[in-house]
Amino acid sequence: MLTLRGGGCHAKGRLLLLLLRPRLGSSAQQLEVKKPPWPCCPASPPSCPPDIDPTKAPIAFGRRGLPKLNEELEDAKLLTRQRALMALCDLVHDPENVYTAIGLGFLENLKKLLLDEDSTVRRKTTEVLYIMATHSVGRTAFLEHGVIPALAQLLDDPVDICRWNMHYALKLMSELPS
Repeated sequence: MLTLRGGGCHAKGRLLLLLLRPRLGSSAQQLEVKKPPWPCCPASPPSCPPDIDPTKAPIAFGRRGLPKLNEELEDAKLLTRQRALMALCDLVHDPENVYTAIGLGFLENLKKLLLDEDSTVRRKTTEVLYIMATHSVGRTAFLEHGVIPALAQLLDDPVDICRWNMHYALKLMSELPS
């Protein structure tokens, strides 16, 4: 029996099944689509804590958005830090937001969060940093603010995705044109 998994979404699996049926003929009766063990939202992989919904993170608008997130990164509550990092991951895809975040001192807070005891905080921090490293302004700021030695502290991190994000950020830094 052939089992199709939807690649993160049950609807995708059903669509794939509908596309394959005409080509498989009689063997199409043996196909089934299994629902994935995590929600269909690609933004919440199975490693996210169940009480964090990154799509519902409260974000201030306008000029107050990034400064508010910077304050939340320093918060003592774990859930507040996690939600701020989830929101920041979405915002740093825009180079203008990266430039503003660097000017507001985000890199110092992110360097501190690299040493957090919570694996989700470390994972999302490294994700924010590698996304920032995709922009020229981010790579330049990494050199100016000493982010590379802070990232290197995660070489022996027990969480695989933290190490992968760290290596990817360093790889992007190595491609910096002189």
